[in-house]
Parts: sequence; structure tokens; C-alpha cells
Amino acid sequence: GVLKYGRRLTFIGFIAPITSQIDKILLNHFWGPAQLATYSLATTIPGRATSLIKDWIDISFPKLAARTTKEINQVFWKRIFHGLLFGLFLTLVYMVVAPYLFKYLLPKYLDGLFYSQLLAISFIFALPNRYISLLLTAQKLSRSILGNSLVQNTTQIALYVVLGIWGGILGLVLAKVLFSFISLITNITVWNLSTRKS
Repeated sequence: GVLKYGRRLTFIGFIAPITSQIDKILLNHFWGPAQLATYSLATTIPGRATSLIKDWIDISFPKLAARTTKEINQVFWKRIFHGLLFGLFLTLVYMVVAPYLFKYLLPKYLDGLFYSQLLAISFIFALPNRYISLLLTAQKLSRSILGNSLVQNTTQIALYVVLGIWGGILGLVLAKVLFSFISLITNITVWNLSTRKS
């Protein structure tokens, strides 16, 4: 059972890296390398911050794996609410600090500042999204994880294609923010459907 579950997670893990490169491929093809360079730098700091948020919440995995779905559901909405508040705080802090970071670290790419600040809105949803993803993994809900992954990756690709071709950097940044919100709705729905009998 453990090996079967591990194989499923490995298969799911192959999908995300492929999807994560589509935005750059589209931008370079339709808008050129100059736009790609600006986009890459604009997303660097928010991307790194999001990774740190995920690493921080990952520490709680052993505790989540030891709890039942009933115990988790007793504090589920409280954790989601706290995560949203913490993400909002990080968003506001970054919007204040970002101009100084760009001025001293990336002075040649100040045109990427606005996109970077806009992308920081996704911080709001980062912690709750990672929390629910860990819950699904900790409870070994592999079918739910697979279905959720397929839906989310399809949605992300569609947003990248439509908004990326339409608006270039702005379109892709909007796609990322919108996707982070849609992911939260999808994650909550999948968790509730997977544990409604608990």
C-alpha cells in the first residue's frame, strides 16, 4: 500500500514542473525575450517568498499525519482564516518593501516593480493552499490528490494561454493571482468532498 501510494505521488509530481514552464514559453514566443527577462525578475522575489511559506508549513506534516480527519475538521476553517490573514499581512509588507528591493537590487528592471507587487497578492492564498495540500497527502487521499492536480494544472494552463497571449506580462501575473484564488476554492472543495463521511 505504501509503495502504491508513493508511485501515485511520484506520477503527480511529474505534472507540476511541466506546467510551471508554460508561462515562460508562451511569453517568449508571443512577446519576446525582453519581456521574458522582465517577467522572470518580477517573479523571482515573490516566487522565493512563496517557497519559504510552503517550507514553513511543511514542518507541520508529521502532526497532520497523526490526526484523524475529524480532528482536523474541528480546526480546519480556523487554520484557513489565520492563513489568509497572515498572507494578507505579507502582501502589504511586500508592497511597501518592494520599491526599495528593486531600487537597490534590480535598478535596471524597475519596470518589473508593479508586476512584482501585483503578484504578491497571491501570498494571501499561499499558506491555506499548502495547508490543504498537506492534509490531502497526510491522510493519503491519493485519488483526491490526483483529481485535484489534474483539474488545477488544466486550469493553470488555460489561464496562462488565454491571459498570457492577451496581455503578456500583465496577463500572466493576473493568471497567477487568479489561479492561486481558484486553487483555494478547488482545494477546499476537494477536502470537503473527500472527508464528508468522516
